[in-house]
Amino acid sequence: MALGRGSCVGDGDTAFPDFLDQVLSQGSADKWRMNPDKTNAERGVNAQNRGGELHSFTNVPHFGGGFVELLNLGVEPLEQCAARTPDGVLIRDDQGNLVPAQAAIASFVPPGQNGKTTELKKGVYKFQCCIHPWMHTTIEVK
Repeated sequence: MALGRGSCVGDGDTAFPDFLDQVLSQGSADKWRMNPDKTNAERGVNAQNRGGELHSFTNVPHFGGGFVELLNLGVEPLEQCAARTPDGVLIRDDQGNLVPAQAAIASFVPPGQNGKTTELKKGVYKFQCCIHPWMHTTIEVK
């Protein structure tokens, strides 16, 4: 998935160069965040995308890089985010971009929509956007 014109513009009031400046200087972009970044739940979660961009809500063992290499800021992509060969080598498309992993694709939440409700057993879980990897949250199910 390549970044370019029309990508990461939020509700239309963030220019792409401004978005990149924020990411490269701060390690994140102000309008791209999960809210809340830590919460408790009874048994499950349902992600709601209130923004204007596609996001993923991917269950991960720890926070790490996604499948948009430019936005990883040098952090290794997680196997739940970027597809790999059986030998662990990252898979790239014809343009050299990382290919999203099935777990990321299955957890895509389009703008203005809700993700699939995820039933969780008691425990602590981490979820992140595999496109914008600084967007993450920890959920404790009691």
